[in-house]
Amino acid sequence: MGFKDRLREKRVEANLTQAALAEKVSVTARTIQNYELGSRKPTKYEVVKKIAEALNTTPEYLLGNSGMLVLAAQDAHEIEILMPKRTQTRQKSKEKK
Repeated sequence: MGFKDRLREKRVEANLTQAALAEKVSVTARTIQNYELGSRKPTKYEVVKKIAEALNTTPEYLLGNSGMLVLAAQDAHEIEILMPKRTQTRQKSKEKK
């Protein structure tokens, strides 16, 4: 289950429409729709944090622990898209050869 699925799950649990959630988070309803469709992802930690607060959950839950989305709080609260650890390890092994 990815960000888009967790977002929709928590929004439905909270009995909120996309428009109502968007209003609470200060984004457009289209933005929430795009997040749920998976065509866009938030690029700022602050947006994920606001969504989590509005849905009574945590940013970590929404982002999941798949290894693909990692919070880089030290880096101006931006979300970094990283490769899974296994891929990084394989690439480092190739570089050593």
